[in-house]
Amino acid sequence: MLVILANNRPRRSNVAAARRLCVRLMHPKSPGAWRMTDTLTRERRSWNMSRIRSSNTKPALLVRSTLHGLGYRFRLHARKLPGRPDILLPKYRAAIFVNGCFWHRHTGCRQAYTPKSRTEFWNGKFRENVARDRRNLKELDTLGWRTLTVWECETRDIAALVGRLKAFFQDAERSGREKKKVQEIEECEA
Repeated sequence: MLVILANNRPRRSNVAAARRLCVRLMHPKSPGAWRMTDTLTRERRSWNMSRIRSSNTKPALLVRSTLHGLGYRFRLHARKLPGRPDILLPKYRAAIFVNGCFWHRHTGCRQAYTPKSRTEFWNGKFRENVARDRRNLKELDTLGWRTLTVWECETRDIAALVGRLKAFFQDAERSGREKKKVQEIEECEA
C-alpha cells in the first residue's frame, strides 16, 4: 500500500489506483488544471486510435443492409468523388454519407458534445470537419449528384431509417422521370 497526497489529503491506495489518480499539470494555457493521467504509453494510445474505423462502421453496415433489403444495389467508398461517399447509387445519381454525430457535429444531438480538455483543439478540428463536409456536398451537387446524410443516432430506429431512405429514392425516381419527360419533349421539338 502507498500513501499518496491528493488535494492535500492523505489517501491509501494500491499502485494501479495511484496511476489512475488525478495529477496536477502545470500547463501555460490552463495553470493549475486537473486532468486524468493516461495509463497507456504514447505508442499504445496511438495504436488504439489507429484502430478506429473510418469505413465499414456499424452504422454504415446497418444502412447498407437496410438498402440491400429494400432492393437497392450500390457501390462503396467512391474514391473519385469529393468526400468519398460511404454508399453510391449510380443508377439514381445518389451519394449517401453515414456520419458520426460526434465527429461531424450533428446539430442538436447529445452525442455531439465537446470534450472538456483541449477545447480549442477540438473546436478547431470540428470546424474543419464541418467545413469539409459542406464543401464536399456542394461539389457533389455541382456534379449533379443527389446527397443524403444519415446520422449515427438515426440508425437506432430502423423503421424511421427505412422511411427516410424510401422517401429519398422516391424523390430520386420522380425527378428522374421528370428529366426523361423533358428530354423527350426536347427531342420531339427538335
